[in-house]
Amino acid sequence: MKTRRKLTPKQTNRNLLLSDTAQVDTKPQLEIYADDVKCTHGATIGQIDENALFYLRSRGISKEASRDIILNAFTNETLESMTVDSVKKYCTNLVADWFNQREQALKELTLDSLFQQTNRRRRHGRI
Repeated sequence: MKTRRKLTPKQTNRNLLLSDTAQVDTKPQLEIYADDVKCTHGATIGQIDENALFYLRSRGISKEASRDIILNAFTNETLESMTVDSVKKYCTNLVADWFNQREQALKELTLDSLFQQTNRRRRHGRI
């Protein structure tokens, strides 16, 4: 087996927690079988940046749309760094499907909420 020398691999593991009850167990690990290699690795875990959320909300963007903008930026950064086209395309489609399902669910929630509000107003004679 041929061993490569003078490499500088980097491993990054970023995790975004989307709820107060979400958890992640992460352990970045590189297996190195050469002496002449410089490697870096690290992991970050966090929730959506409240300052970024506030910035978008202060410009009239809804809370859900603001979250989606931040999530989209987070996922796109990872997708853009992928170098294997077939894997990149597959993952891009997975993320797009997830966002489409989320958007549809939010629309249904919004319609259901409007329907419930209308029914409450009718019961109380406000319509």
